[in-house]
Amino acid sequence: MVTLVVTSSWPRADDPIAGTFVRADARARAARGERIIVAAPRGASEATRAPGITVVDVPCAELFGTPGAALRARAHPLRIYGLLPWYRAIRRLVLEHTPDRVVAHWIVPGGLVAARAFDGPVEIVAHGADVRLLEALPFGGRLVPRRANVTLRAVSEGLAARLRALGTLDPIVEPMPLDDDAIERARQRPFTFTAGRPIRVVAGRLIAAKRIERAIDRTAALGGTLVLVGDGPSRAALVAEAGQRRIPLLTTGAVRHEDALRMLAGADEVIAPLSVGEGAPTVVREARALGVKVTVLRS
Repeated sequence: MVTLVVTSSWPRADDPIAGTFVRADARARAARGERIIVAAPRGASEATRAPGITVVDVPCAELFGTPGAALRARAHPLRIYGLLPWYRAIRRLVLEHTPDRVVAHWIVPGGLVAARAFDGPVEIVAHGADVRLLEALPFGGRLVPRRANVTLRAVSEGLAARLRALGTLDPIVEPMPLDDDAIERARQRPFTFTAGRPIRVVAGRLIAAKRIERAIDRTAALGGTLVLVGDGPSRAALVAEAGQRRIPLLTTGAVRHEDALRMLAGADEVIAPLSVGEGAPTVVREARALGVKVTVLRS
């Protein structure tokens, strides 16, 4: 079984936290005996490799990468033309490797491109940001490809319900796999924080939609140190707000997935600010697997 994975996010040396859950999914498929070829958007540094996985850098005119395609295109509108070389590269991979199926992460643009580039079975995985985009568009649900050999997968029941409300294909629900070995290593070697306890950790992309300032509110009310693991366009504003409110704050920037897990393991509490309708993201499931207290804050 040859599986081509189409993704707009994949870990790289200079952006190690991007697409770690996509890599975990690819590794799980490889462990089941599938031959995995990943079409990873080209970046400034080397892509992360994994046993049983062939990673091919594909051009995208810097459209993809942290903090996300939408924000990158908004900052430099001409980047949207990166979709053209990206599609052509994926089409070439289809012709060269003749995969048995394609797995595309994110409905837009991955699912749309995969369904156009490949006539065989396509599995489209919805993660959240793509669903928010469809909800913001008139008749957004109609963008989901409708073919007998196209399946739609939602990583949580909450996302599945939102997709059904949009009138898409009826999605199957299957969470992204966790890296059990990395979780066990983090459990055995948790990060040691020297700041004042309790340590409250938020891990993920620092974006406005998450309203991470709610974690600042919680830390202000209960005390302790807030640790932001990850990066994004809201970082400077969050640092400024914490400073104004005299909240002890540590920021790590983008770190390797293994280091992020160690920080989760060393926390007293993991705070997960979620958007409306968002299911349990990977970081919540990882923290619970580590045995750390998790507090979910919903918009």
